[in-house]
Amino acid sequence: MSERRNGSPNVLDSVCAAQRTWGMWEPGQTVMVACSGGADSICLLHVMNRLKDKQGVEVVVGHVDHDLRDDSFLDAEFVSEFARRLGVRSRVQKVIVKGTGEEGARLARYEALYQMADELNAGVIATAHTADDQAETLIMRLIRGTGPRGMGGIRAIRGCIVRPLLEVTRSEIERYLEVHGLVCRHDPTNKELDPFRNRVRHVLMPAFKKENPNIVESMGRLAFNSQEEEAALESLLKESSAGFSRRILGPGGGVAVVFDAKILPKARAARRGVLAHLARGAYEEVAHKRELREVGSSFVEDAEAAHLKKEGLKKRLKKGLQSGKGGKQFERKHLLALESWLSSNPGTREVRKLSLPGDVLALTREDRLA
Repeated sequence: MSERRNGSPNVLDSVCAAQRTWGMWEPGQTVMVACSGGADSICLLHVMNRLKDKQGVEVVVGHVDHDLRDDSFLDAEFVSEFARRLGVRSRVQKVIVKGTGEEGARLARYEALYQMADELNAGVIATAHTADDQAETLIMRLIRGTGPRGMGGIRAIRGCIVRPLLEVTRSEIERYLEVHGLVCRHDPTNKELDPFRNRVRHVLMPAFKKENPNIVESMGRLAFNSQEEEAALESLLKESSAGFSRRILGPGGGVAVVFDAKILPKARAARRGVLAHLARGAYEEVAHKRELREVGSSFVEDAEAAHLKKEGLKKRLKKGLQSGKGGKQFERKHLLALESWLSSNPGTREVRKLSLPGDVLALTREDRLA
C-alpha cells in the first residue's frame, strides 16, 4: 500500500501509485470518470485531467441522473459545465431505477455507465470509491455476514471498473478541493439514515473512530491483506482444478463448466473452494468487461448439496432445474448444478436444457449478487 502524507498533493501521488501498482489503464486508452458532482468524483475528475498527458490517456466524463430528486437535473448541468471548463467530452444519461433500495440504483447506475463508456469509446471506467468507502463496506459485510473473500472489500479493479482513490481518505479529498478552490454538489439524501451505508457512515463510524482514530487505515490494511491471501489461494485452486474441468459456451451468452465431480476434494473447505473457483471462472467469461461480482455462497451451497445428494435438494432447486414446455427435470447421476444460464440481457433469466456428459456447473442471474 502506498505511503500516505499530509496535504493535498498526496491525492495526485496516490492515484499515480495506484496506477503503478495495478496498471488500471494503458497509454492510448480512453478513461471515463464516473462523476456524480459530489466531492469524491469532482476530485477524481480534476486529478485525472491533470494526469492525462503524463499517463497518455484521454479523459471523458459520464454522469448518471437517477431522477430520484426533483433537482437532480442540476447535478447533471453542474457536471456537464465542469467537464466543459476542463475541456473534456461528457455524457449524461437518465435512468429509471427498478425496484427499491440501494441495489436497484446501483445496478441501474452501472448499466448506464457501461452504455456511456461504449458511446465514448472508453475502455476503462474510473469510479471515486475512497478509503472511507472501503472501511464502511467491510463493516457492512461484517454486520450482514461474510466470509474470507468478503473481507477483501472493494477491489481496485473489477473488469473495466477501476478505483484510483481507494487509498485516499475523505478528509484528504476535502483538503484537495479546498486547496484547488473546487466546489461540488451536495446530495441531501446522503444525510438520511434509512440507507444502511448512511447509518454506518454517520452513526457507527464515528463510534469506531473514538476507539481507533485510524480505523479507516486499519480496515484498508485488512482488505489489502485479505486480497493478497485470496490471490494466493486462487492460484492454488486454479492448478488443482485445471486437469478435470472445461468450459462450454451456451445459449444467451451463458457458460457452463463441465467436470468430473468424482475427483472433487473430499474435505469440505477444499471442495467448496474448488466449486466457487469454477463458478467465478465461468462468470468471468460471461461478464466480459463488466464489473465482476462475487459468486453467491447460496450457489456454492446448492452445488455442494447436489453433489452430496442431500435430502430436500429437489424442492430447493426445482425452479432452477426446470426447463422446456413440460417442465421436465433433467436428472443425471453426479449432476452438479443447475441448467440455468446467465442471460446476456440485464435483469432477465434464460433457462436451457443441456445434455452434456459429466457434471454441469452453471450460474443464474440471482447468483451474481454487486
